Amino acid sequence: MGVFIVTFPRDRIRTLLFFLIFFRITFIPAVFLIGFWFLMQVFNLGVIAESTTGGVAYIAHVAGFLFGAIIGRAFVDKRRLALRSMYR
Repeated sequence: MGVFIVTFPRDRIRTLLFFLIFFRITFIPAVFLIGFWFLMQVFNLGVIAESTTGGVAYIAHVAGFLFGAIIGRAFVDKRRLALRSMYR
């Protein structure tokens, strides 16, 4: 997800939203959806850190996301991104 957010920050992701008993399928910008997911991982890490059981999965998700975002910057092809934005 880290590489995806670095490479395609303006993409929109089809999402199913629930509002009590109602639901709707809509497109949400990747920055918001993946950003929300990342914040949930960070906040859950804080909650789990206080207990004596586990928490490793949250640390792995946060670290993997950050590693992907950092390493993704090294592999971004600026010509491809410019070409893609030109055809939108």
